[in-house]
Amino acid sequence: MKKVYFYDDSTKEFAGYDVIDDAAEIPANATTVKPVDSNGVGLYDPTWNETTNSWNSLTEEEWKKKYTVPE
Repeated sequence: MKKVYFYDDSTKEFAGYDVIDDAAEIPANATTVKPVDSNGVGLYDPTWNETTNSWNSLTEEEWKKKYTVPE
């Protein structure tokens, strides 16, 4: 069994993960590359970069600005 990480076809945003059989073909909108940084820490709003076959991430500051809730 192996984990695959899905991304939206149009936005390339992370869309979840699933476990599939080792012999199963990886879907076109999925990868086995885990959406974490080099230290194994999760990313902020990861998006798939097909050119580099890696996940891009917002910085913590960008993420906080994007998701700030007015008081």
